[in-house]
Amino acid sequence: MKHSEIEAVIQSVQNYKEKVNEVLNEKEELKNIKPLLGGMGVYEQREKGTFMLRVRIPAGVCEVKWLRSIYEIGKEVGVRRFHLTSRQDIQYHGLTLAQTIEVKEALLKEGLVTKGGGGNSPRNIACSPLSGVDSKDIFDVTPYALASCDFIMKIIDSFHLPRKFKIAFASSKEDTSNTTVTDLGFMAMEEDGHKYFKVFVGGGLGRNPKPGIVFEEKLELQEILYVIQGLKELFEDYGDYENRNKARIRYIVERLGEEAFKAKLHDYIDKVKARGINEPIINEITYNKKGTHLSINNERLVSQKQEGLYGVYVHPFGGYLSVEELGRIVEMAEAVEDVKIRLTMDQGFYMLNLNGEEAERILAKTETLGLTDIMSKLVACTGANTCQIGLAASEELAGSIKKRFDKVPKEVQVWLPAIHISGCQSSCSAHQIAVLGFCGSKKRINDEIKTVFTLSINGSKGQAGAKLGEVVGDLLMEDIPEFLEELAIGLKKGEIELEKEVLKKQFGPKII
Repeated sequence: MKHSEIEAVIQSVQNYKEKVNEVLNEKEELKNIKPLLGGMGVYEQREKGTFMLRVRIPAGVCEVKWLRSIYEIGKEVGVRRFHLTSRQDIQYHGLTLAQTIEVKEALLKEGLVTKGGGGNSPRNIACSPLSGVDSKDIFDVTPYALASCDFIMKIIDSFHLPRKFKIAFASSKEDTSNTTVTDLGFMAMEEDGHKYFKVFVGGGLGRNPKPGIVFEEKLELQEILYVIQGLKELFEDYGDYENRNKARIRYIVERLGEEAFKAKLHDYIDKVKARGINEPIINEITYNKKGTHLSINNERLVSQKQEGLYGVYVHPFGGYLSVEELGRIVEMAEAVEDVKIRLTMDQGFYMLNLNGEEAERILAKTETLGLTDIMSKLVACTGANTCQIGLAASEELAGSIKKRFDKVPKEVQVWLPAIHISGCQSSCSAHQIAVLGFCGSKKRINDEIKTVFTLSINGSKGQAGAKLGEVVGDLLMEDIPEFLEELAIGLKKGEIELEKEVLKKQFGPKII
C-alpha cells in the first residue's frame, strides 16, 4: 500500500484543511494549531505569513515521478526555490498558509505525504544514500529502511510521543546516515557470511548531545520492527511530557541508567514479539543495467560496485534549488534509463545507475548546479534568515566562506575537512559530529551584542560509535572566512594541527 493511500494519512490532510480554514476565516488563532502544523510538516518562517512545508522522501529514495510532481506543484503555486534537507526530505519555502493546503492536496494525489514531517512524530527514516552501490557496503540496507518507513506510516496515528523520534540505517562503518547518534540506529554488519544489524539507541544532537549506546551487537535482520515498536512503546510510557527540553529518548537512558534502560527495552520487545506483528516485507533493489566504462577523473563522479555503472553527486549551495534548476534536473533524470535518485544527509543528491556515457552527460549538465572543492563539503542549516528558532545567520556565513574561497587555490582548499554550520544548538547541520563544526549564538563583547559561532573540532561517527567534537572557543562571524583560509594554508604547510591548544595558540586573538 502506498503511504498516500493509508486512510489515516488521507484523513490527516482533511483535518489539516478544516483547521487551517478556521484560522483563515478567523474562527481560530494560528498559535492554537501550531502542534497540528508541525505534525503535518509545516512551520512558520521568520517572514510573517510565510510557511515551510516538508515532504517526506522515504529513506531519501526519490522516484523521478515524485521529483516531477514536487517541481510541477511548486511551479504552479509560485515558489521561488526548494530546499534539500539534512534528513533527506524536500521542502517548499515561502508558501502562504492557504497554499499549504493546496500543496498538501496536490502532493497526496501524486503519492507524496507530509504527515510526521515535524512535531512530536516519527520523522523520516534516514538511510545511507549510496547503499546498494557502494563498494564499502556490508549489504544494502535500503530495503530494510523502506520496509520500516512503510511500517511507521501504517501505524502513524498510534504514535503519542512527547517529542520527535528519529531512526536511521547505515550500510557500512562510514555511517553516512548518522545511526550512531540518533534515537534508533541500525548498522549493517557481517560475520562468517551471516548478516545482521548492530543497534544503537538513545543518541541525539542538539542540547545535551549524546552518542547512542550499543543495544544489540547482533540483531537478526527480520527483527527490526520488533525493536522499532518496542522503543516506540517505551518512549510513550517513559518519555517526559512535562519538560519538553528533556523529552527525548536519551534522557530516558540518562534517567534509568544504561543497563536498566536496555533491560527495560528488552522487556518491551519481548511483549511485542508475544503479541506478534508482521515481519518486514523486504523488496531487494536490483542494478542489472548494462554498464559502459568512463575514463575521467571528477570529484563528483562515483564508481558503483556494479561494473560500468556510475553515480554523479550534486551539492547545490545550502541545499537550495531554484524552480528552474529543479526543472532541469527532472528533465535530465527523465532522459536516463532506470536512473535512481538518492538524497543525502548533507543537502545534496546522487543520480545513480548511470552508464559511462550517461554519467559524462550528467556531469556536464550539472556543472553549474553542483559545487566543488571545499564548498561541496559545506553544510549549513537555514539559520536565522528563515528559521524562527535560529540565533545566527548560518546561510550568510556560508555565503561569506564561499565568496572567500572562490579565490583560494584548489590545492589549498583540499586540506580543509568538511564544514558544518548550525544557526543554533539544535544542530540541524550535525555540527557536533563534524571535523569542523560551527554553532551560532549571540555574545556580549565590549558592551555590544555580536554574532559569534562556537568552533568544535574532530567530531566523528562510525562502527565504534559517535564522538562529539571538542569545543575550541568562539569566533566572530566576520572573522571565520579568513580563519578558515589561514587554517587551510597552515594545514597544507604542516605548520598547524587540528588540535584545541594548537588552534588557540595559533589564532589567539580570533578565538574569544
